[in-house]
Amino acid sequence: MRYQFPRARFVDTDPKFDERQFLAMKRECNEIKHAIADREIPDRILEEVFDLLHTCETFIRRKEEEGVDVRIMRVFVEQKNRERGYYEGEEVA
Repeated sequence: MRYQFPRARFVDTDPKFDERQFLAMKRECNEIKHAIADREIPDRILEEVFDLLHTCETFIRRKEEEGVDVRIMRVFVEQKNRERGYYEGEEVA
């Protein structure tokens, strides 16, 4: 899989990685929520969105390193969303 961010150094050293990464995702979502509610500048909101993206990508990278076929899951999710009509220019099947 092609990643957008460098590999985080703690990915393979944390035995409670899944739980901690989930909590990190929740924190980033809260930071986005507060940035929007506080009507912060768009750059600040976007910064928090990228932090969330990096956190999610770190989780996916760890799963791939554990042997999960993340490409198949990505294809599955894309197909599911395509069937729901989420993509521009595509009709619901």
